Amino acid sequence: MKDGDPLKNNEFKHALIDFIFKNQNRIGVDICANSSYKIIRRYKPLSYEDDYNNFKKKEKKAFEENRKKFEEKIKVNMTYKDVS
Repeated sequence: MKDGDPLKNNEFKHALIDFIFKNQNRIGVDICANSSYKIIRRYKPLSYEDDYNNFKKKEKKAFEENRKKFEEKIKVNMTYKDVS
């Protein structure tokens, strides 16, 4: 097989798997990622408590929006339970 020749079905996949297993001690060693980003000013990462409080606010808002539908379902279920 020469460079540029078409590959048979799954030939590349099998060659890649063989390469990974034969070279697994070298893969991922001495990887140096060049990160050229700057620190974002005025960015404050949320603490766990802040993140949890935001989650609770969203859930409470969704509950309040659906409260009427929920109460109507409960009334229907209670009425159906009393009738049967």
